[in-house]
Order: sequence, then structure tokens, then C-alpha cells
Amino acid sequence: MKDIDELLKENLILTNALNTDLKKRILSRAVANEDKDLERGTVRHFSFRICIAFVILLVIAMAAFAAWKIRSAREVATYFENKSLAEAFGNESAWIGSEIQEYGGYKVSLIGLVSGKEISDYLVTSDGNVIKEGTYAVVTIEHGDGTPMPNTSDEAYDNEMFLVSPYIEGYDPQWYNIFTFGNGGYSAFIENGIQYRLVHTANLEPFADHTIWLGVSDGTFYNRDAFLYDETSGVISRNEDYAGLNALFRLPIDPNKADPEKASQILRRMEDKTESEDQFINEFIEDEVSDFINRLTPENIEDITEPIESTRQTLIPDDKGIYSYRYKLPDG
Repeated sequence: MKDIDELLKENLILTNALNTDLKKRILSRAVANEDKDLERGTVRHFSFRICIAFVILLVIAMAAFAAWKIRSAREVATYFENKSLAEAFGNESAWIGSEIQEYGGYKVSLIGLVSGKEISDYLVTSDGNVIKEGTYAVVTIEHGDGTPMPNTSDEAYDNEMFLVSPYIEGYDPQWYNIFTFGNGGYSAFIENGIQYRLVHTANLEPFADHTIWLGVSDGTFYNRDAFLYDETSGVISRNEDYAGLNALFRLPIDPNKADPEKASQILRRMEDKTESEDQFINEFIEDEVSDFINRLTPENIEDITEPIESTRQTLIPDDKGIYSYRYKLPDG
């Protein structure tokens, strides 16, 4: 399997590195000069000039390749000093390639994917338990016009936020995503104006009998406008009418790795955890609201509340002496 450097070298040096017309002009100029020298009988410079012409082509081609060279998935793992993961990206079981999509003014590439047990030096804990397996993906994000992405230390970095998350067909991505699968997160760095992201999540191999996607969208949370979910078929797709970033990569995970029983266990654990968190939040809100309402009196209401002027209304009682108040919230 070829790594990203080889693919770039083939596609950039051999085809796009140098304008074809410019190549012809360089070589024809060299040959023309040789013809003149042949007329003069000075043939000793023939091979030298031809060699110089090819050296010029080679140097320009190498410069073009260097300008476009990006790190491999293995190099990204090494950057984060994750030796085990770097080795995993070097194994035959890892997927190494370069699939590129451009939407919303950004160019996004999926350059590496690997899943397995104990393939990372940094094991994650959840609910007191060590998670020893996971899926790791490496993506790059850059501006489509070539302007550099802001460095992680720049204030402008927070102005361009992205969500890189797996989605599984048959499960609503609004509820089943990197936040709920467990072991979710990412590390990022900027180099040569390109943002590299190493994304990790729970091992997705048990779901390999489904189509598994990796979505890259603008914003911090799941964007319902960026992707479409068909509740009848379970199909997940890009919203072609969305103007922002909504790249969607089909993950090349071996269907033979599917484990429906294990997938069910993961889903049950997700749902139990979600229900527990929702119950905690609801109880917390109820307690806070009840406490606040109980403290309100006609005497202190002006002190502990702040009126919203747009909600003020003059009320007139009906024939039964009843006042009716209605207000439409801004979000409808």
C-alpha cells in the first residue's frame, strides 16, 4: 500500500509540477543552442546543455513537490509522541491514502485510519474504566484559497471551529456521534498553514456491517443543517444546499470486523449513560427553578430579576375578571 508521500510524488511531480509548455520551451531552447554549436563544430557542449535542461526541470519539479508535501498519518502520531499509534499506522491493517473534498471554502483530506486494541500510548478512562481500544483518524483542514489556517496560539483560531465525528447509517447522527460513542476527542496542530487533526473515538469496527461515515463540518456541535438523515432508510448524506463545510468520508472499515453483539453493548451503554445524564440535568434544573420561585416575593422581585422590556404588555381583564398573557419566544 502506498503512503501519502508516494501518491503526492506521482501526482504532483509527474503531472502537475511544471507547466507542459514551459517544459517544451526549456528543452527546445537547449536543443536550439546545440544545433548552433553543431554548425560551429563545437559538439563537446551537447550533453552538458541537455543535462542542465533536465536538471532545471527536476529542480522545479522537486520544489513544487516540497511546497505541497504534507505529513503522513504516521508522522502526525509521531508529532504527538504516540509511538504505539505511529507503529499502528505503519501496519498493513491501517488504511493510508488521501481522499480530498472541498466545501464551504475549505479543503479537507482524510489521510489515515486505524482501529484496534492497545494501539495508543495514551489510554483513555471512562467511568473509572480504562478503554483499551479505539478508532483513530487523521484529517487535514486548510483554506481552499491557500491562505494559512490560524495557529492554535492565535486568537483567530477560535473563530474557525470544526467538528470531526463518526456517523453510522441507521442511527440518527444528532444523537449518535463522537460525543456519545465514548472515548471521543482530538488533538490538533498547524504546520505550513494546514491544520492536522488526530481524532479518536470508540472502536467503530463492531458497526462495520453498517456504512460508517466521518463527517467534517463547521461549528463545535453537530450541525443538523449540514447533513441529512432519512429516518425511514437510515441513510446519512450531505445537504447539497448547505453553504458551509460539510465533508463526508465513507470510512474503509473491513465488514468482516463487524460484531453485532458488541455493537449492541456499546449502544446500550451509550443510552444508559445518556438517560442518567438527562435525569441528573432535569433534577438539577427542577431544584434550581423551584428554589428560585420559592424565593420570589412582590417585595424582592425587582431586586432579584431583570425585566425583559420586549415582554411588557398592558393587560385588560375579560368579562370574568381574568387576565390572559401570551408571549411568543424569539425562536418560535
